[in-house]
Amino acid sequence: MVSTERNTTNHCFKTDKVLVEERLDNTIKIKYKDHYLNFIELPEKPLKIRSSPIILTEHQSNWIPPKDHPWRSPLSGIPYAGQFQYV
Repeated sequence: MVSTERNTTNHCFKTDKVLVEERLDNTIKIKYKDHYLNFIELPEKPLKIRSSPIILTEHQSNWIPPKDHPWRSPLSGIPYAGQFQYV
């Protein structure tokens, strides 16, 4: 696992293709767009930081829209909805 150093002028995204060269003297070079990147080898894969979602209330929402709520009515309640004709 490797990580590029932040002070490099050549930044690459995680979807960019790079060329990894392993030299005869067992050194590794990473090439991106004709430039070699400065990198450091990580001792192990970094652990993901998992956070629990923010819970705003202690109880679960049980709100149901009333029968006359606009979400439950068809488009007849909207002005100009019946004036258009499709050809």
